[in-house]
Amino acid sequence: MNNKKLVRSSTDSYLMGVFGGLGERTGIDSTILRIIFVVLTVATMNIFLVVLYFIVGFIMPTDNEVDRTTERPHEPFDSDSF
Repeated sequence: MNNKKLVRSSTDSYLMGVFGGLGERTGIDSTILRIIFVVLTVATMNIFLVVLYFIVGFIMPTDNEVDRTTERPHEPFDSDSF
């Protein structure tokens, strides 16, 4: 089972990195996801999709935040190492 978390991308980001993170997670090119989102938003004239994007962007952690929380704690100082 794939245990990767859904996170915003800090490297593949135009606005908030939501589609970059979603693309990394699903294996779909993030540009394709962005085009689908824009076409769907314009075709339906639904501002809710834009609001939903920003809500998800504020809720979803960035990949840098997840890396910091999964780091191992520092080992205690060992005087024998010097």
